[in-house]
Amino acid sequence: MADMRGPVSNPTLLKLIREYKEGREDQVWDRILGEIALNARFLMPARLPAGLKLDSDIAQMQAGARLEFIMLANTEGQKFFLAFTDEDELRKWQTVENQQTVVVGFDDYADLVLPNADAAGFVINPYNENLTLNRELVRHLKKRKEIFLTNRTEQAVETVGVRIPVPYPDRLAGALRSYMEGDRRVRSACLLQMKREEKEGYLCVVDFQGDRREVFDQIAGAVRPFLEGAYLELVPLDNPFGQQAAALTEPFYKRKT
Repeated sequence: MADMRGPVSNPTLLKLIREYKEGREDQVWDRILGEIALNARFLMPARLPAGLKLDSDIAQMQAGARLEFIMLANTEGQKFFLAFTDEDELRKWQTVENQQTVVVGFDDYADLVLPNADAAGFVINPYNENLTLNRELVRHLKKRKEIFLTNRTEQAVETVGVRIPVPYPDRLAGALRSYMEGDRRVRSACLLQMKREEKEGYLCVVDFQGDRREVFDQIAGAVRPFLEGAYLELVPLDNPFGQQAAALTEPFYKRKT
């Protein structure tokens, strides 16, 4: 189960969901999925077997504590596990007898949904945002996360942290896109936030043709005024680390044929 230290709140995820509902932009949707998979913690109601007591209203899965996770059915009879982003959203749920609240993350939901033929997925804040992740999306997101986290190189695991940029560097992404549209050697590119030895910067994974040094020097020169003091590391897509990092997100730039 997810780390339970501190209150559960997900301001970044809620902000992204609101932003997505306003513009329906694919880029924002991908950032939502990254936040759910890597960072978000949720409150999930469950029933406690009769006669079993835990020390807190916020429960952890314990050896022998066989909690029954509550599901919500839609109008078509499909059943979804519940995910609440904070206590305010949880209070909108009707408390059931012997209820406990479990703190969970995406991996916990994947482990509940994928082996369970009766589970259609899970729904985040069903009485407000009502964001549903169906079985197919859960499976896809789990695979992407495993590729990125499990198969990273030893060096990447030890010294580099890569994630979806929040807030998203729109000016930098715009400058990269503007340059790449004029350079036919560049096929596509992904942009991520990177932390290396306590220093924050950006990682751009580039699929390109031609001489690496020449292509990367020209990209770096074109966007240097937009870095605002941060560093930008350019990595080719055919590099193992580049492949693993690119699996976390979708390209922000793709050349039109």
